[in-house]
Amino acid sequence: MAATTKGKVAAAFHEVHENEPAVVASTRKKKGAEAARKQTVAIALSKARASGARVQRRPRGSPPTSDSDFSRGYRHLGKC
Repeated sequence: MAATTKGKVAAAFHEVHENEPAVVASTRKKKGAEAARKQTVAIALSKARASGARVQRRPRGSPPTSDSDFSRGYRHLGKC
């Protein structure tokens, strides 16, 4: 059993990747692979938090962190 936060997060990611939720497959069909990847990460972090891992949440005012967002700058987010 994983005792540390790092171990709990790793176990949650392993579980989600081994047994992908059906909602992720539906998201992949409707919105694409990037949205499905983000949803998978969100589900894994939620499972890790539920198991007691102390994982920070993204601050509300901060921009998302995907490569496509950085390549376009922050204009599309209305931050400039």
